[in-house]
Amino acid sequence: MEVAALCLVVLIGGSWGLVRLLRRWLHDDAVPELRIGADERFLLVFAHPDDEITVVGTAAELRARGLEVSLLTLTCGEAGDSGGLLQDQDDVVSRKKALGELRKQELASVGALLGLTHQETLAFPDSELEQQPADAMRSAIRLRIE
Repeated sequence: MEVAALCLVVLIGGSWGLVRLLRRWLHDDAVPELRIGADERFLLVFAHPDDEITVVGTAAELRARGLEVSLLTLTCGEAGDSGGLLQDQDDVVSRKKALGELRKQELASVGALLGLTHQETLAFPDSELEQQPADAMRSAIRLRIE
């Protein structure tokens, strides 16, 4: 997948609306408007599922403009809290596997609602990214850009 623009996004969801609001309040161009070409493509990269919630407004705006938006998560989110949904899983390994699958399903639903062009979940271990070789993560991301 060739990507013209890589966004490692650490934005607040709906940031486009915030920029418009600030421009209106200030009555001038002190807050720059993001200018994006029609052929730009975006790859949103996050550690795990549910982090995309921080940029759903931005992703929706990009898709509404007809731009390609892809989502890549490095982990399945298997180390998170299931909120009691997986109490029927007896052992920790089964619970983590089930939670990872649940998070992937939730992420697929978000992607479908936003109309994302592509989304993918990698298999780096959740809550252990700091211990993973940085080159391995860089290479995995770079492969999705090229």
